[in-house]
Amino acid sequence: MSSTFDSEDLNELLVLGPDDVDTEDFVFSLTFECLSDTPRRMKNALYSTKIKKYTDLQQLASDIELMFPSDLGDKLKSGTAPTIEWFKSLPSFYCPGFIVYVLVLTKRGCRPKIYIGSGTDEKYGGKHRLESYDKLTALPSLVKQALAEGYAIVHKGLLAWTTTLPRAGLVPMTRLLFMALEGTFSFNFWAMRAYKRDYGMGHMCLWPRSDLEYDGLCSHCCLYEGVRRNFDLSDEQLEEIAILVGRNHREKAAILTHNWNVAFKQRDPDGYRAWTAANGAKYHHKQMETNHDGYLARKLNERTVRYAAHPEKLVEETKAWARRKTEMYAENRANKNFFCTDCNLACRDADHYSNHLNTPTHKKTVNADRTSPLWCGFCFMLCASENVLKYSHLVSDLHRNNVIKFEAQQAAEAYDALELEAYELAEAEFDGNLEADDMDVMEFELYLD
Repeated sequence: MSSTFDSEDLNELLVLGPDDVDTEDFVFSLTFECLSDTPRRMKNALYSTKIKKYTDLQQLASDIELMFPSDLGDKLKSGTAPTIEWFKSLPSFYCPGFIVYVLVLTKRGCRPKIYIGSGTDEKYGGKHRLESYDKLTALPSLVKQALAEGYAIVHKGLLAWTTTLPRAGLVPMTRLLFMALEGTFSFNFWAMRAYKRDYGMGHMCLWPRSDLEYDGLCSHCCLYEGVRRNFDLSDEQLEEIAILVGRNHREKAAILTHNWNVAFKQRDPDGYRAWTAANGAKYHHKQMETNHDGYLARKLNERTVRYAAHPEKLVEETKAWARRKTEMYAENRANKNFFCTDCNLACRDADHYSNHLNTPTHKKTVNADRTSPLWCGFCFMLCASENVLKYSHLVSDLHRNNVIKFEAQQAAEAYDALELEAYELAEAEFDGNLEADDMDVMEFELYLD
């Protein structure tokens, strides 16, 4: 927030110590001087009608959370021109609000270059603007040219930002403020392309331009550009429009999403089920981590309301879930997804497997002497005595069933082996016949010759 300092005299601010004037006041004085000195042909008329006094800037700042780098004020008041390392030290982080940023471009053996711009999208702030430099889309002309010449963007720093997006009623004036800051910083740090000419604004550069160790990539003064949004509407009208636009956007997005889902489901049913399951699991895990209690309470309330309105759904979903569990358990056992090799046991799921590992039976089996004559290899079981083995275990249904399973498995493996052998023999015979046919063809061709 701005202090109570109320002066438009930049010279007065320059002689004051850094502790006497905060960064925001100093920046606003530079901004107001820039707007006042910029020729009319080089700036949008909105600046003259909407920012008539220095206090207009302070009023704008009082409605938003405007932030600057901690050392920006000291650097602007310093008699030493900023180095490229100072620009590379500017904060670089994801900011949800509006931003004024600086790009640092370097190339071995060449002078560094900087570009100053702003990101004021009312929905995404500066996020998409900064991402465009990673995607190499919608690049400023001179930045694009520098990249083509071999320069690389090594840093994207922030010169000013808001901590949140401004509400709809403040978007036009906040956007105007940030474009004014962009133009001011472009002249203060001289990020302009022209080095010999100064557009009549050379005095706004805070240091001799010959002291700067970098070149600028701004092709023109941004104050001349149009400013999106209708400045003739009241705050209430802008808020109402934002609500309507948001509602229409959500409705259109819902229709597009529905149509896309229907097309995807028809084109690839299995892929669609896998995709929806993965998204549902991802959302569930995220909610359990970040909103555990609220998420569970909401899910419980949704089920309660749904079952109260349609009691038959509870019965149907319960039966369906029971069928799915039975099928899943059977599949896990058949594929041995959770198999204990020590006990020769296929568990139904991960919980069953985990519980089994902690049972006395498993621990006893792991520690058993499998070379003992009392060990039953069919049942993976060590009997207590010879009498128990002969007269109890070997005549039990458990043992008989395990023997039957083992013999059936052996028979199946033998059958598979015979089938494979028969297939290989048939394939070899077919290849032999094919070679014989080839020989006959060759002999017939020789006979013709």
